[in-house]
Amino acid sequence: MMILFIKLLAFGAGALGVIGVFVLLFGGRREKEYADNLPFCFRILQTETKFLSRTLGREIVVQMPSLERYWNNQILLSGLKLEVSDIFGSRIFWCILFTLGGIGVTLSVTDSAAYLLAAGAICAFIGFNYPSMAIQKAAEERQKTLRKNLPFAIDLITSAMRAGLDFMASVRYYVVNTEPGPLTQEFGQVLKETELGKSRIEALHSMSERIQLDEFKSLVTAVSEGAEMGASIVDTLCVHAEEIRRARFAAAERQAQRAPSLIILPMILFIMPSVFIIIFTPVFLRIQNSGFSQMF
Repeated sequence: MMILFIKLLAFGAGALGVIGVFVLLFGGRREKEYADNLPFCFRILQTETKFLSRTLGREIVVQMPSLERYWNNQILLSGLKLEVSDIFGSRIFWCILFTLGGIGVTLSVTDSAAYLLAAGAICAFIGFNYPSMAIQKAAEERQKTLRKNLPFAIDLITSAMRAGLDFMASVRYYVVNTEPGPLTQEFGQVLKETELGKSRIEALHSMSERIQLDEFKSLVTAVSEGAEMGASIVDTLCVHAEEIRRARFAAAERQAQRAPSLIILPMILFIMPSVFIIIFTPVFLRIQNSGFSQMF
């Protein structure tokens, strides 16, 4: 017990030393580098993360252009105000932090080199992938929100157009009279682009490239073709709103059909062992008490 206490004290002293080095390097010029709506991994120790993104992060971006394109797309989908170098800087920072923490905790229990190496490797993998998983989760959540709110937005714009407003005025009506969210931000960007000189179709195509929803891409294509042919935009919007709802219902049905197959693994890992323990433990105890266990 005393040895474990000494190891914990040594780990705490080392951690305080590392913190002291960070304070000496970054404490005098600490400032807010990122916005408040970013994931947790970007909202703490921002100065250290930004320092790594300006140095190692930018170098990684230069050396790996394919990764830069991928993460630029993920940032675009998530709607976060970040650069690709910020993601790599955060990944390096959390990799170092998790590795030191995992080695320190393992060292307080055992000094085996194999355990220390395994703990460091596992924690480094988790820390390196933690920021990227946070970005991907933010992108998925934003895509779900956009897909959920799109039919209502189309219905409201259609109702405004039936009341006598043109398309852009109806979009402005939606942006002004709806709670702030990803879709209102995107339609607000469309309004800004049209005010700066873009045509309605170009602004909608730009929005389609940003949100990357197949339902909205087909809507923009239909609206642009209808405008060229002189067809009614209202009817086109109504039809696509219904199609988007059908696509949502179909996606929900597919997820429901996947539920039985997804529940098999938790049943095998958690439920079945408990059932076997409950059933066979009394049998084993009776065999052991009866003396038949000596036969095996």
